Amino acid sequence: MITIENLSVYYENVQALNGLTLHWPPGKLIGLHGANGAGKSTVLKVCAGIVRRYEGRVLFKEKPVEQNLFEIKRATYYVPENAGILPYLSGREFLQMIRALYGRPADDALLEHLLEISGLKEKADDPGYTYSHGMRQKLFITAALISGAEALFFDEAFNGVDQEGTAALLNHIRNDFLTASRLVVISSHQHDFLQKWRDISFEINNGMLEAETEL
Repeated sequence: MITIENLSVYYENVQALNGLTLHWPPGKLIGLHGANGAGKSTVLKVCAGIVRRYEGRVLFKEKPVEQNLFEIKRATYYVPENAGILPYLSGREFLQMIRALYGRPADDALLEHLLEISGLKEKADDPGYTYSHGMRQKLFITAALISGAEALFFDEAFNGVDQEGTAALLNHIRNDFLTASRLVVISSHQHDFLQKWRDISFEINNGMLEAETEL
C-alpha cells in the first residue's frame, strides 16, 4: 500500500525526518509511536499528500505520491489532533458532506450506527460550534470512517476522546472498517495506548525509524 524509501524532510533549517524507510501493507492497523517532535505528523502528512517538499521516494500502491495527488486525496483521509470544524454545519450535515465528497453511497444506516457508537447521536443535529474538543475529534474520526477511504491516518486524533468512545470507534475500525485492501495508521506518543490496540508498532526516535516490532 505505502512504501517509503530514504525519506528526509526539512522545515526551513530544521530536519524533521532523516532517511526514513518503511513499508505499510494493506489490511493492517498500524501504530506509529514516538515522542513529540519525532516526525510522526510529518510522515503521515507526506503519505496524505499534504507535505509535498521532501527528499526520497514515497509510493502509494506502487505509484509516486507527488505524481498522483488527485488520486491520493480521494484515497486517503488525514485526521489531526486539533481538527477544525465548519461552525454552522451540524455533525450530521458534516458527515453527509464528507460522504458526498468521497463519492460514497447514501448509507444512512451506517451514518446512524457511527453516530451511535461515537456517542454523537444526541448532538448530531446541533451546530458544530457547540461541540467540545472531544466531540470534534470524534466527529472527524467518524468522518474518516464514513469516507470509506483506502488509507486513514489518525495523527494523535484520539487525544481528548473519552474511553468509551475510543473503545467503540477502535472496535469498529478493527472489526468493520478494516479490510484486506485498506490501511489504518494511528500515531500516538502514548505507547500504552498503542499496545492496547496493537498489531504492529513502529518506533520513531529523532526522526529515524529505529525499530519495527511485532507486538
